[in-house]
Amino acid sequence: MRKDIIKKNIRKMQEEMGDNYWRISASGIWFQKIFRELLNKYSSGKLLDAGAGNLLYKEMLSDYCTEYESLDITDNPNLDYQQDIKDMELDSETYDTVFCRNVLEHVEKPQYGIKEISRVLKEDGKAIISVPHLAYLHNEPHDYYRFTKYSLKHMSEEAGLEVVEIREAGGLFSFIGYIFSTAFMGLTYHIPVVSKISYYINKIFQFTVVKLDKITGNASLIPLNYIIVLKKIKAR
Repeated sequence: MRKDIIKKNIRKMQEEMGDNYWRISASGIWFQKIFRELLNKYSSGKLLDAGAGNLLYKEMLSDYCTEYESLDITDNPNLDYQQDIKDMELDSETYDTVFCRNVLEHVEKPQYGIKEISRVLKEDGKAIISVPHLAYLHNEPHDYYRFTKYSLKHMSEEAGLEVVEIREAGGLFSFIGYIFSTAFMGLTYHIPVVSKISYYINKIFQFTVVKLDKITGNASLIPLNYIIVLKKIKAR
């Protein structure tokens, strides 16, 4: 029953908070910071948000491209394309940038998803992809994998993509904060007044754990998420 309440409240928070939803957890705080740095450095032209879900990143991504398009397997009328990331019905070499946030763990064969991302990228186009290394069981029953930087590099190179850089987004303390936020906010968000108090308690806790990760530098050993930047290389 409590598990159902958490899932329901998470969906409610995503719908009501929009882009602000990602700021209620340490994981989201790291993502916002690192994604903006990488998008500013690598994003250009026409961008595909692959696995866009509820379009939580549309506003941010639109700041770093000239044309934004979204794709997801879910039934959302606001999406440009309702398609499976591992079998996209899109023309090859269409996009300058592909953004894919924590989608591949839900794909039965993630290497096919990376190959499709490679296919739709233009030559020298960039992909910015994030995946979890640590996470609770979510989006069941379609929660299949957790990744290391070595598996990411291997799958990417097999798909004809060159690794530009790999970043850790959060560490052990952020993982604790992420779990705390999910449970704490998930169990209280539907309760009037209590939800507002919980929000501020959680906010203080999340920024504290992010600071602890920065001080201890543990993310290189115990990363919460990885973010990898890939470049489409010319076929030999």
